[in-house]
Amino acid sequence: FQTCLESVMQSIQEKSNNTRALLNIKLICLGLGSFQSSRNARVQLALTLWMRQLQSPLLQFQNIARIYDPVMTTMDRSVINSLEFHAMESDVDLVFNENEEWIFLFMPHCGKSVYHQILSSNWNTSKLSRLIIFGNRFSF
Repeated sequence: FQTCLESVMQSIQEKSNNTRALLNIKLICLGLGSFQSSRNARVQLALTLWMRQLQSPLLQFQNIARIYDPVMTTMDRSVINSLEFHAMESDVDLVFNENEEWIFLFMPHCGKSVYHQILSSNWNTSKLSRLIIFGNRFSF
């Protein structure tokens, strides 16, 4: 996974003609599920923790990641806050600012409607050119 991330980041740096600067990336996790009731959600939370702590010459995730899933419980939100993440109250925060640098969306179990919402809400070259989506496939 780390090799995959670094390959993506290297491509981004080459396209932006910025081969020396460290990329500071905002991490947003959607559709992880409820940690209280799902082992898969706990594994995905562990991966999110790993990504936040990843040390690489090419990239660094911002320390405060944002996490949202409508099925999260009060206990899930408490866990997220105790890990120094930000539990989003709704998906309204998915309209990105044009001045934001890079956004990495980790979306392991989101349906097509969530992808549609994100893409249509941010449909311009400036926003989409700074968006990296790591998600699921749509056919099973």
